This record gives sequence, C-alpha cells and structure tokens, in this order.
Amino acid sequence: AMACYEQALDICREVGDKRSELWVLCNLGLLLHHLGDDEEACRHTQQSLQAAQELDERDIQGYALTYLGHALVGLGRLAEAADVYQRAYDLRQELGQLNLALEPLAGLAQVALAEGDLAQAKAHVARILYLKTGAMRGIGEVFWVYMVCYQVLEADGDPRARDILIAAYDLLQERVAKIPD
Repeated sequence: AMACYEQALDICREVGDKRSELWVLCNLGLLLHHLGDDEEACRHTQQSLQAAQELDERDIQGYALTYLGHALVGLGRLAEAADVYQRAYDLRQELGQLNLALEPLAGLAQVALAEGDLAQAKAHVARILYLKTGAMRGIGEVFWVYMVCYQVLEADGDPRARDILIAAYDLLQERVAKIPD
C-alpha cells in the first residue's frame, strides 16, 4: 500500500492534480498511523490539511483533521488530538455529514477515556449511539469507532458493550460474505 500511495503521489504531482494529491497525502497519513509511524503520519496529514485549507477543500480538511487526531493520539499528544478531533467534528456537523462526524467523535471519546474522564467519554459515546442509525456503515474506520465505543462502555460496566461487539461482528461478517474467493 505504501508503494502504491507513493507512486500515486508522484503521478498526482507530475500531472498537477492538486486535489487528488491532497487525498493521497491524507490517506498516506492514515496508513502511516496504522503502521505506527505517527510522526510521519502527522507530517502528511498536516501537509494535506494546510493545502486543503488553501484550496477550500472542506471535505478533505475533515479527513485530514481526523487522521491527524489519530496520529496525535499515537504520539500521546492528547490535548492537541482533542482540539483537532473537535475541529473535525464541528466541520462535519457544519457540512451536514453526520456519518462522518462519528469518527472524530469517537476520537474525542478515546482521548477522554485515556485522560481518565469516563463521564466525558460516555457523553461522546452516547452521541455516537444516538447519531449512528445506519450511519456507521458509511465511515472508513468503522471498526475503530465500534472498538472505542466498546472500550468506553466496558470501562463503565455498561451492558450495551456486548451489543456493540455483536453489531461490529455482524458488520464484519456481512463484509466477509462479499469476498468472492
């Protein structure tokens, strides 16, 4: 995936496709986060964010902010991550993208849980569970959102934690069933 993203980045720059370049930088940042290289993930998502702001590409800004939040959590920079997740959430709300607002909301819950603020984490998860009606299927990091919800509910001893696991399992099985071979 890394090689493909780097090749795509080169091609975007060669042909001058700035918008696609921003998408590639953003997704490369997410990949780097998943690979544990959060410093590089920050660098790529910040590049994407800055250029997206200059070009007024608000949708890309939302992804870049969310993925930057992931990388900042990975670096243990929780206060910065909370600020970035909040900006992503506010932007998604402003754009009317409630399904895409769930991921930064889960980020806020994760940060609150990491800081030991279970009440705040539960409040974020409550908003996710309220908003999710079918929306969980439309987001890229859907299983991560389920995992954060589960962790918060489990930390609180909430019996709905099991329901979250079942919902995630069902979605996973649904996706597995679509694999032709």
